[in-house]
Amino acid sequence: MKTKRIREKIMKLLAENGPTDIHAIMEHINNVMRHGTTTNQLGNVLSRDKRFVVCGMTRVDSMLSGSHEITVWDLKEEVLAEIDCECITRGPKSFAERLPGILEKEVRRP
Repeated sequence: MKTKRIREKIMKLLAENGPTDIHAIMEHINNVMRHGTTTNQLGNVLSRDKRFVVCGMTRVDSMLSGSHEITVWDLKEEVLAEIDCECITRGPKSFAERLPGILEKEVRRP
């Protein structure tokens, strides 16, 4: 569970802001957490957790290296529906109050 707090922060960010590119996710994590994360660690966390899905690509232009594409990530529809369903059935809650129940249902790859 080395990356549990990183996953929690990513889930909160995506639930509140919707689809977000990997640079914005990394910037958020590095601003919120003391030690932050590396690009490789963030990519591994996003790709190995089944609650996160790639919903597209976006082109980024840079002065020195031209342009390249980066991934845009979002939460799976089931996770978003679960968050909305819990909000409707149990009344309005902040995302921080709903998050522990969602994290307990985490699916791990074999």
